[in-house]
Formats: sequence, structure tokens, C-alpha cells
Amino acid sequence: MSLVDIQRHKLAKSIDHYGRTYTFTRQKHNGFGEPEGLPEDVLTIKGLWHESQSYITLTSSEGSVVRSKPSPQIMVLWEGDFPLEQGDLLDYRDSTYRVTGFHDPTNLGIALDISLEVVIK
Repeated sequence: MSLVDIQRHKLAKSIDHYGRTYTFTRQKHNGFGEPEGLPEDVLTIKGLWHESQSYITLTSSEGSVVRSKPSPQIMVLWEGDFPLEQGDLLDYRDSTYRVTGFHDPTNLGIALDISLEVVIK
């Protein structure tokens, strides 16, 4: 068993035990690029919700303040083709989140972090 196989197995066990199932949706568009109505399910996957902290600097005439802002992410097993795209939506805990990007934190091709941002209604 290789190191990559061991890491994949550990991640799979963690997701099975602690993960939740998330369903991502995408707005259907007609031939003119206009929304057609109700969104369609794109992907249902089990993953681990976690947050990282990003820092922003607020500058004023008297100085600056550095504040942290949580950036939600979902870690999933990466198995080949991935149908999600930037802009897809996730409804979770009375909030709507938009997919903003993807990142392989291990650089081994076994995990994928789906970065999210809150959609303000």
C-alpha cells in the first residue's frame, strides 16, 4: 500500500464518520443565457465542512485595522471528473453559498477543497 493510498483511506474514513451530504445546484439557462426558472441538482456529495481565516485590512484616515473573515470550504474525495463550476449554489443552514473555486490541499490528487462565499439576499 502506498502513502497516497493510506492518505486516501484516512480521508475516506473521516468523511464517512464526520461528513455531511451536500447538494449543489445550478441555474438552467436558455439559448440566450437567460435563467429558465428553477435550479437543477448538479452534484450530491459527502464532505467535511471547515473554515479558514482570511484577513482584510480596513484603511481610514487615522490608521488601519486588520480583521479576519471566515472562508467556508468543504473537503471532498477527488475522484476524476468533477462536475461543479464556479457560481454553482449550495443551500446549507438557512444560508445560500456560491462556489468560488477549487483547491487540492495535498497536491496528491486525493482531496479537493470547494471554496464558498455567502450569497447576500
